[in-house]
Amino acid sequence: MGWVQKANSPHPVNEGGALTKGFKPGYDTVIFALLGNVSGGRNDTLYFYSPRNNQWGTLDQASNYFTRGAALALCHPDTLIAFRGVTKRFGKYQISANDWRGWDYGDFADDVDSGGSMTRVTIDNNYYIYALLGKGNPYFYRYSNNSWVQMANCSLGVGWGGALATYKSDTIFALVGSGRSNFLRYAGGNWEYKRNIPRGVHKGGALTFNGRDKLFALTGSTYDKKGFYCYDILSDTWFQKPSIPQPVDGGGALAYAYDSIFAFVGNGTDYFYRYAEPMLSSNSFQATGYNQGRNIVRQIIESSNQYLLHITYECHGVIYYSVSTDKGNTWTYPERIDKGKNPCIILDIFNRPWIAYLKGYDIYCSILTNT
Repeated sequence: MGWVQKANSPHPVNEGGALTKGFKPGYDTVIFALLGNVSGGRNDTLYFYSPRNNQWGTLDQASNYFTRGAALALCHPDTLIAFRGVTKRFGKYQISANDWRGWDYGDFADDVDSGGSMTRVTIDNNYYIYALLGKGNPYFYRYSNNSWVQMANCSLGVGWGGALATYKSDTIFALVGSGRSNFLRYAGGNWEYKRNIPRGVHKGGALTFNGRDKLFALTGSTYDKKGFYCYDILSDTWFQKPSIPQPVDGGGALAYAYDSIFAFVGNGTDYFYRYAEPMLSSNSFQATGYNQGRNIVRQIIESSNQYLLHITYECHGVIYYSVSTDKGNTWTYPERIDKGKNPCIILDIFNRPWIAYLKGYDIYCSILTNT
């Protein structure tokens, strides 16, 4: 699969660019975005991107322009938290009302600046935001109940390219940036060093979790400006991945959704990319089981004497669907259907795929109408 360019952002992205996954009524999963201190002017607008539609939309203006150190995280299913950058200011945005609910000053030891970053942690259905302030400082805070509490300082000061990502409810990983390759883990109230990322991380560095057992990182404006790496959490090992097509600088950002990595490269450009690992493979010997279920069907295109192949399969407990237009040599990006196992597929008289599968002890059926 690799990198694929998607619809360009509404304006160029620069220092303060940020991405985070969330949920918007009428759109299912979306990616919320700040564009930062855009070229030629200041930007105080919140945006969203729909992966299903490959379209951008504009949301409420924050009345506070975003610049270096700006960060964004989903605090609650209906609430985003944002750092403005270069100040102690933070704001709350209510998704369902499309409204910024006010701005306040955090009780921080210093301003939030280059390397400012956020991540959400969920513990027993309670939501917390953990944040690094950047600006070369080690300060680390937690937000809950409308207040910020200082936690154990990071082992190193955090600067350009500093980034956070949550693995589990009690585990957070961090890049410290400023050209360094140090990589740390926060768990149980303590910081510890993990295996260094192969390249130093600087302006535009970013980090995201893939929902299973891997983290993905951009190294930003260092020696390798297109550097993209994967960290296997269980083995404490980094792997180099295909380079992002454009060099990354201020405003570089990552978010994970629909089994893909979405990325800003920043640097005053409007490039926006999607990265997906090859998915026509599975970790299950029952990926297309059982034999009484059909997993691949052929659709004849009478006008051209050609045909399409439709396939469904299970990987990591998730049902996927894909189509081939060249007799199975290549396949479209797999569409996530639902959690489940033992899928099977048919086409109805309108050539719409019907996919049945087992979820728990119940049988579900999904009818695809946009294929």
